[in-house]
Parts: sequence; structure tokens; C-alpha cells
Amino acid sequence: MSRRKRLSINLVLLATAGIGITEMTKGLMLIHAKSQQQPKATIAIVQPSAPSLEGRATGELKQFKFKGGDLKVDILAHPMPTTSLVFLSGARPTQKDPKTSNKNSVKVRLPHDAANLLRAYWQAYLGFCYRTELKHPPDAQSQVNEDRAIGALSLTTRAKLQELTIDAPDGRRNISQNEAVDILRFLNLSASYIVSQAKEFERDTSRFSRKSVGD
Repeated sequence: MSRRKRLSINLVLLATAGIGITEMTKGLMLIHAKSQQQPKATIAIVQPSAPSLEGRATGELKQFKFKGGDLKVDILAHPMPTTSLVFLSGARPTQKDPKTSNKNSVKVRLPHDAANLLRAYWQAYLGFCYRTELKHPPDAQSQVNEDRAIGALSLTTRAKLQELTIDAPDGRRNISQNEAVDILRFLNLSASYIVSQAKEFERDTSRFSRKSVGD
């Protein structure tokens, strides 16, 4: 077999392998460069392009209610807010005409698999807020460990969200990175708000108890 023919076959094999890996692994692209001495392959991270129309996370969060038992139990039992993505189409709302947002918004429900995924994340983040905002870690290293654990869970949950599909106004597609980040941000703020309500309740209860003892 001639040298030129062997070179052509090698290039075909490299191209075929590159296509196969690109299809199996999202975000990875193989770029092959042939030098005169030795073939080389480099891996480049390719971020998927954001869709032209992206939704923002929204939902309804119930007020915190103390049921008279363990405050921690009531916090962790608080229901996750119903979460959806809202898309603004056409003219954006203005201060002069705030009703525009209602006329041009489209609410898209998250898939069933997203609810199960987010419910686990919600429970974990409620616990994180309880330990770091209400009780506070005993030392700096404990705080670092808490931050690392919730950060790792956040990255994992975000990646899994991006594997799910939604019926967006511009067609069926995967949840984008920005949408996944916004969904988790919405849950983070909601969980922090619930714990702040519980903290305020605990403060008021403690103040009332001291006043009763003084009387």
C-alpha cells in the first residue's frame, strides 16, 4: 500500500472517530491536526449556544408556618414552591404599561422529572440555609465544607436539568444553561427566605419568653 493511500485512510479514521465522540459527549469536540512527524489530537470544550428566547424562573412560595413542634422539622418540611419558566414574547413590559408583561408572557411547566430532581435539591438547600443562616457553623472549616457540598450539588443538579426538555414557545428543546441557573437561583432565594422567616419567629419567641420571665 502506498504512503499516500495510507495517509488518506488514517485521516478518514480520525474524522470518523471525531464525529462519534462528538455525538456521544455533549460539549466535547475533537480537533485533529496532522503534523509532518506525528498525528496529534486536542480536545476543546464547546459550550452550546443559548437559544434566542430564554425563560425566567418564577413560582409561588407559601409562607412559613410554625406548627408548634421542632423548628428544624417545620423548616425542612416546608413545601417546594411551584416552579415554571416564563417567556416574554414580543414587546417587553415598560413602566408606563406594566400590563404588557401579562399579554406577552408564556408560562411553560417543567417536566415531571425536573420536579423530582428539584425536590431533592430543595430539601438539601433548606438544610444548608438552616445550618449556615440560623444555627451557624461552629468554625470556618465547617462553613467551607458546607459551601463545597452545596456547590457540588448545585453543579450536578444544573447539569441534569440541562438534559431535560421543555416545550418552549420557539419549539421543543433542552433547558438552557441560563434557565437551569435561574431555576436554582429561584429555589435558593426561596429557601433562604423561609429560613429567615423561621429565624424571625425564633427571635420573637425568645424575646417573648424573656419578657415573661421578667414579669
